[in-house]
Amino acid sequence: FQQLAQNEIRAIKGDLKKNIWIVPDNVLYRYNFWNKKLTPYRFPNALTTGIAISASGIIWVTTSTGILKRYNEAQDAFTDFDLSKQFKNPILAIQDIYPIADTAILVGSMYNVLLFNPANGNIRNVLKESTLTKNIQVHKIVQRSPTEFWLGTETGVYIVDVTANKAVQIQKERENPFSLTDNVIYTLYKDREGSIWLGTFFGGIN
Repeated sequence: FQQLAQNEIRAIKGDLKKNIWIVPDNVLYRYNFWNKKLTPYRFPNALTTGIAISASGIIWVTTSTGILKRYNEAQDAFTDFDLSKQFKNPILAIQDIYPIADTAILVGSMYNVLLFNPANGNIRNVLKESTLTKNIQVHKIVQRSPTEFWLGTETGVYIVDVTANKAVQIQKERENPFSLTDNVIYTLYKDREGSIWLGTFFGGIN
């Protein structure tokens, strides 16, 4: 890993085939445990922003241009899904995604929360029917239950039910010592007991 020694590492994921996928400085690399080979993947006009791996092992790569990429192991190549074209609106940098049982992907971007079906290309705004703001900057997505997802954003936590198209927003309350300590939520983690841990920008861990 000497060639990555001075890089900023943005993401690390392990797949079911003993590969480690790494994103240093917005470039994707695959490290194979068996042959010790480090393979770079550079995408013209797009920066890699993250990686997600479904329960069945499908590898998805997010980019700065709103294009979602699915890895094809047999061809050692990627299939592109242009979400901006499907959504018929520009989609800025995809911040995080969460594959749902290989049939749908919850997508968090700079200003949207979308549910995308890669099989038929259908895409919809999860917050379209909600009275909450539609323009949110998503940092992290975790699944709490089969239909409930928690989103860490610049403006607090959004708890979204993807089947009912409902959402609840949790924010810092100045006079409430039990509320969030900060509205900027960078990361989320669900532990084995189902509790959600939140990593904030200014307020530590909640």
